[in-house]
Amino acid sequence: MEALAAPRLPEAPVYLLAGPDDFLREQVLDRLRRELLDPGFAEFNHCRFHCTSTTKPAPLVGALSELPMMTDRRLVEIHEAQALSADAARALTAPLEEASRSGGTVVALCWRPVGRGGGNSPLKEAAARLGVHLDCTLAEADRPAWVQATLKRLGVQAEGAAVSEILQRTGSDLRHLASQLEKLALYAGPGVRIGREDVRRIVLRSTEVKTWELTAAIGKRDLRGAIRIAETLLEEGEQPGGLLSYLNSYLRSLAQIQALAARHGSSASTLAREIPGKKDYQIRKALDELRTWSTQELQRAFELICRADLRVKTGGDPRLVLELLLVELCRRRGPARQG
Repeated sequence: MEALAAPRLPEAPVYLLAGPDDFLREQVLDRLRRELLDPGFAEFNHCRFHCTSTTKPAPLVGALSELPMMTDRRLVEIHEAQALSADAARALTAPLEEASRSGGTVVALCWRPVGRGGGNSPLKEAAARLGVHLDCTLAEADRPAWVQATLKRLGVQAEGAAVSEILQRTGSDLRHLASQLEKLALYAGPGVRIGREDVRRIVLRSTEVKTWELTAAIGKRDLRGAIRIAETLLEEGEQPGGLLSYLNSYLRSLAQIQALAARHGSSASTLAREIPGKKDYQIRKALDELRTWSTQELQRAFELICRADLRVKTGGDPRLVLELLLVELCRRRGPARQG
């Protein structure tokens, strides 16, 4: 975030763009292209590779050894570098070091996290050692500052309550968040201070937020709220199969956390370390919801999802099938009380 906020990116022969957020990575790459490439010769001095486990190292090695044409620098982007086989990654390490010494070729190595350890390899370590390591991750605590900085760049300001409302409506997808901020700035106009009502009028709640609201309603056994949110999602084009898949993922997450809590205790921070990608607040929310589920009800919920999926696939009315499923999920009694 510091790099993107600066007037120019830090100069380096290699940029390691690690982290899960594609939007932040694309922002960095866009800056690199604008700052490094001469528009008149960009076509000759810019190449991209999208790697898989079957990618051969020879084309990448060749690209790293080429010289700039008619300019001082060229840019080589290596996307999904974590997918390279171990042999291919090793074969690229020495050419990457040579390219960094030449000064003419700048390399952007894009590395998406793999598993709990992040998928470290000699190639990733070499890239971090030779150049600049930019973590393409936006922590929850940094999101309000990112919103304020983006709105400032767009020429508007926002009250603290408006920023909170924006974040509640947009979820974790930075791409959706950025598009809504641009729409909000166009609505407000230059120099205007945006309030919460402006946000409620203009910023759309993302599908992610609406599906969170759906599972939150199920967690509270709020049948009326769950049906209302599900109907809104269907009217906006969400497919019944997609909603059933999401509900299945939600139940699977509850079952996973229930099993881990029985083994390791109910500390959210401890459980978050056991489940990559889950944050403390998500674990706390799941633990709260599990107080309204018995083990038998959770097991039966998976059976209900399977039956609903079969009914939809065999011609049942998707809206009716979904409503009946929500009735069953919301009328559970919860764990038996002790004493």
